[in-house]
Amino acid sequence: MYTAVISGIAEAVSSADAPTVESLETLIFRAASAALDAAGLERKDLDGVVIAASDQVDGRAISSMLTSGPAGAYLNEEINVASSPAHALILAWMQVLSGTHRRLLVTTWGKASESGGSQPAEHLSVE
Repeated sequence: MYTAVISGIAEAVSSADAPTVESLETLIFRAASAALDAAGLERKDLDGVVIAASDQVDGRAISSMLTSGPAGAYLNEEINVASSPAHALILAWMQVLSGTHRRLLVTTWGKASESGGSQPAEHLSVE
């Protein structure tokens, strides 16, 4: 029987008050690196990466194409979930409990400060 454990959590926050503006890819890389550090792992220890990215919310075509590398998916198995971060976490959890994977990094991002609660584009994903 397999056991699933969350061993590290991190976030990278971009502030409007910051003197420099960081790209989305830089923020994702900083958060993924910090999560691995918090877990005491290196990228080579991963079996794969689960990414929760939505083209509609990100305002990009094939959002994960640009963000999978900074999220740690280079030369790793990558699973993309075009829905909520909760779905990505549940999918990763099921992958570990089934024995398919041993260590996965789950990454997601959003623009909560711009949404005022939820972004109008997110409402399209429930239809």
